[in-house]
Amino acid sequence: MEYVDINSISELHEFFGYEKPVHPLISIVDLARVDRSKRKKGEVFYRLALYSTSCKKLNGQLKYGRSTYDFSEGTLMFTAPYQVLSPDPNIRQIES
Repeated sequence: MEYVDINSISELHEFFGYEKPVHPLISIVDLARVDRSKRKKGEVFYRLALYSTSCKKLNGQLKYGRSTYDFSEGTLMFTAPYQVLSPDPNIRQIES
């Protein structure tokens, strides 16, 4: 089990391979553009030190805290700082 801590918007952009953010306090990240092929394999947990709002159109499950959520139909999700997230390694984008 491994934890990946992301402490700022700049670190989030670096993690996703994005350019430096325009503003240090707010950003929009298109997860469909993220290259997931270089992600670590196995049980990895992510902790963001910031609030996030996600509009997810994914097929698969996500562990959030102590619960597992099914995203087969997509969802709007809000997370508070330091919540633990763990995506299913087989999660994939829903085709539009």
